[in-house]
Amino acid sequence: NMKKGLFANKKFKYGSIAAGLTAAVIVFAVLVNLAFTALCQKYSWYVDMTPERLYGVSETSVALLTPLENTDTQIRIIFLQDRDRVTESYYSNLVYQCAMNFSQQFGFVTVDFIDMEAHPQQVDRYRTTAATQLGKQNVIIENGSDFRVFRLQAFFYSDSQTNELIAMNAEYKITSTILQMTAKSTPIAYFTVGHGETTESSSLWKLFSEAGYDVRTIDLSKETLDSDAKVMIINGPKYDFIGAYEANGALTEVNEMDKVDDFMDGQGNVMLFMDPTAAAEQDFCNLRELLADWGIALGDTVIRDTSNSVSVDGYSLVAQYETEGLGASITKPMRELETIPKTIVHYAMPINTLWDTKSIDQSVRKVSTILKSYSTSEALSLSTAESRGTGEFDLMVFSQDSIYIDNEPHYTYLTVCGTPDFCAEEFLSSNAFGNADVLYAIMKVMGKEVVPADIDLRLFEDKSLVVTNTQARVWTVCLTAVLPAAVIAVGAVVYVRRKRYDENEK
Repeated sequence: NMKKGLFANKKFKYGSIAAGLTAAVIVFAVLVNLAFTALCQKYSWYVDMTPERLYGVSETSVALLTPLENTDTQIRIIFLQDRDRVTESYYSNLVYQCAMNFSQQFGFVTVDFIDMEAHPQQVDRYRTTAATQLGKQNVIIENGSDFRVFRLQAFFYSDSQTNELIAMNAEYKITSTILQMTAKSTPIAYFTVGHGETTESSSLWKLFSEAGYDVRTIDLSKETLDSDAKVMIINGPKYDFIGAYEANGALTEVNEMDKVDDFMDGQGNVMLFMDPTAAAEQDFCNLRELLADWGIALGDTVIRDTSNSVSVDGYSLVAQYETEGLGASITKPMRELETIPKTIVHYAMPINTLWDTKSIDQSVRKVSTILKSYSTSEALSLSTAESRGTGEFDLMVFSQDSIYIDNEPHYTYLTVCGTPDFCAEEFLSSNAFGNADVLYAIMKVMGKEVVPADIDLRLFEDKSLVVTNTQARVWTVCLTAVLPAAVIAVGAVVYVRRKRYDENEK
């Protein structure tokens, strides 16, 4: 009777039903989770929920790669380990998740795995030479018979001093690689040599390479330019280029300036980063003559601004972005950002324009400012350090020439910056500065080639803090004077009120 009474009890019945339903719901949830996980892996259902959007695909990549949907492009992103081992590692899993997002977004992208330890023969075709070393940390991006082999570190950015991985660059690397492999021809960027320039060791070289250019050096005194050349970079020359001169009563055959002129006449673009010290020590008469033909002249001072600078000495200038004329088209992407990045121009000479920068006369070359200093800046003599005046000075300018072919305008650009330090590693590699963005914007305008310039580094944790000297002084005053004054004022008020209270009590 007691057992019968227990089972007949309503609380027992309802409790049993509730427990059974709970168990059923838990089992159902586990089964749904397992099924959904399997479907996610099979059909690439992934959403980037990280606050930094570490492995998401941006609108820039979508716009650049969507036209490839109706072509014969077949991109394979291949990991040289099985899926489980790839996802075990934090960094390789980030690249994998990014690759899966590309696969989800674009029908021509697939993600594959080759266990090279179990099947070494399957990776033999990716060994370009007998000495080529492939490891489990390599990632291969393949389009038919064309492929690129990357180390895992290539999808990240590391701190130049500590070598610590500080940001993810996988989206940019994948997008730029696909653009390179599907381009009809790869544009060539030549770095000149023979005049003391900085070439392969520079961050500028790396920037052009990652933007999809075939980057090479050229000695204009001995070599000729390839017909696919789009850009010539003169990065910090210490000596002038060879022009026409007489030897033994006849003009010499070596004339580097003729090659530069012919290159620009064929719609080739030139970028010059000039060292102020070298410009003061050498005549550079041939380079100066070229610049004058394009409405540009080198200054003979160096600019300092103790208010708008990120260095104590005032030489690491925070530049103003041009808002008018042709230069505004270069700076527009930076100016439209919610937080406008600071572009740093370190130890720079002014670049003078010889023509009216607002001229709209189509019959002449047009010159425009890209970057300039603030009105608080001062021009100092390179030899005596004496002041030559204050005000705004142009730090980077470019000149545009146009010709019409079949009623279509074709443009050539000469860009000149008053310092090679604009391309220093500390300014190009940091996401806190806009130097790389400016150069990418120039590439898009002058290069006539698609460049994924709007894809940013995804910082794991942004710890950067960039302040000008003026901002630093304001914070110093606040911390050393305003806050103590506030504490003293509050203490005085409390003291007075407490004294009055004690008097009233008496």
